[in-house]
Amino acid sequence: MMSTAIANTGDSSLHLLLDGSLWDGGLTAKLTITNSGNVPLADWILSFESDVLINGNPWGLTFTVTSLADGHYRYTLTGVDWGAALAAGASVTVGFTATRGRPLVPCRLRICLSVSLC
Repeated sequence: MMSTAIANTGDSSLHLLLDGSLWDGGLTAKLTITNSGNVPLADWILSFESDVLINGNPWGLTFTVTSLADGHYRYTLTGVDWGAALAAGASVTVGFTATRGRPLVPCRLRICLSVSLC
């Protein structure tokens, strides 16, 4: 089980909790995005770079991927359907499964979170 609070999202009213589990050759990631502000958000976008390969069907989000150097990828996640909008004070948990892009190499993760106001 992994759990990391990401505090620096560029917006003090927006918080991200990364949770999930690691398994042989991959992981399941659960991302909980919380809008602790007073303004509802129409949608959100999360970008990160990693060596993992998202596979299967993510829940509550869609993604695009760009291949980078050294076997890393840049992902842009966007909330869809029930995972898109965030009312003031609300949270949403979305996620995906992934396999390791390169075995025996520590996972690198850099996250950027942005939103659109209603």
